[in-house]
Amino acid sequence: MGKTIRELAEELNLSKSGIRKYLSASFRARYMAKNAHRIVINDAGVKAIKEMIAHKGAHSERTLETHSVHTKDASVQSNNILIEQLREKDKQIEHLQKLLDQSQLSLNASHSTNDSYLKPS
Repeated sequence: MGKTIRELAEELNLSKSGIRKYLSASFRARYMAKNAHRIVINDAGVKAIKEMIAHKGAHSERTLETHSVHTKDASVQSNNILIEQLREKDKQIEHLQKLLDQSQLSLNASHSTNDSYLKPS
């Protein structure tokens, strides 16, 4: 009996262009025929497309799992780098704060010395 591209796309919840990806020239010659102004994929062709989609789905799941592991590893590595950078920045901030405190103390001492010189006796 066979199915049109549209019928097969609806059955598999794909777009027509999604089905057309699987329709190579050799596939068309082997599994497709024109029937009353409609192009029909025969039953063997429908089965072949379903198998290709199932194989692609299994491959996609494996690829997704692998990608997920790599992404987790990269995230952990990135987090470790960021934590180390934050620690370094904290040290730099602490050092700058000490310098600022010293500078402030020196400035205050300088002002008090200047004030004592400027006060009339």
